[in-house]
Amino acid sequence: MDLKEFAKIIKNNTPTLALFAVIGSLVAFSITTKIKSSVELEQLFYIETTYEAPQAEYRFDGYYAQEKARNFTDTAVAILSSSGFVGELNTEGTITVRKMAPQVIRLNVQSSSSQAANQKLTEAVLRFNQKMLVLQKENPHQLKAISLSPKSVFSGPTKKISAVLGFFLGGIFALLVVGLKVYFKV
Repeated sequence: MDLKEFAKIIKNNTPTLALFAVIGSLVAFSITTKIKSSVELEQLFYIETTYEAPQAEYRFDGYYAQEKARNFTDTAVAILSSSGFVGELNTEGTITVRKMAPQVIRLNVQSSSSQAANQKLTEAVLRFNQKMLVLQKENPHQLKAISLSPKSVFSGPTKKISAVLGFFLGGIFALLVVGLKVYFKV
């Protein structure tokens, strides 16, 4: 079979090829419109403990304060990712927490807009710090932002790219169908 025969087969089946390509494009476009796009904010936080040096005698609390803060990181991750804590937050969106280093955690907030995600992140940090003031009367652990502003990332499929990809996948599927049809002489 040479190239002229392939061109003849494609020319004879152009309506089928075009139909499958358009259907693939429409399906990809409709699926993309149903998928919600979102904004993700990411920020690193340092866990520190406030320490007041005693006036009268020397204690070793200053030395052990950093060790306590390091050991507290796992507890902070558990508290921030618990359903009870997340349920107390009033803003919409989801929070994921990851321990990055002994005293560093990363908070990821995913929401429908950057403003809502920023509010969720701010509220989570404020609520956590308030909760630690209540739970730990002396030398409470607090979250301090490492960077000034969180890094924002838009996540979601674009409709144009999905439609073009669907068009090409539909065309490839049509070529496969036509090839099988010719091969089996249907």
